[in-house]
Amino acid sequence: WSGHRNCKVALSPEEAMKASNICPKCGKKLTIGVEQRVYMLADRKKGFIPPNKPPFVKVLPLQEILKFILGSNSYASKNVMRIYDSLIERYGNEYEVLLNAPINEIKSFNKELALIIEQLRQNKVKIKPGYDGVYGELEFNISN
Repeated sequence: WSGHRNCKVALSPEEAMKASNICPKCGKKLTIGVEQRVYMLADRKKGFIPPNKPPFVKVLPLQEILKFILGSNSYASKNVMRIYDSLIERYGNEYEVLLNAPINEIKSFNKELALIIEQLRQNKVKIKPGYDGVYGELEFNISN
């Protein structure tokens, strides 16, 4: 999204353009985000889906999910790698784990991992957009 890091302001393309790309907190220019730039250059309305569009699925790196669940600082921590290696040994590759492995089997490795993979498969993982050099964040619901 478009935003201003110093003021911790993030605006959708529509909100930023409504504000004339000016930070509502300090009055300085916003840094234009990728989504707004695409919006400005687009020759179609938002949400347009071309006919015969091939299907796609959203996936996340398995190590990133494990790092989040385990509260680790590293993708290569012993705990992350122990579970990662066990899953790859069992299912062959990340895509198989993320897209096809039975959720009940994944629960035997880690219940929270199973919940997140189930949310991914159902396209229920939320992404808090990044802005002005601040990375976006994934929002998982692991309270089930």
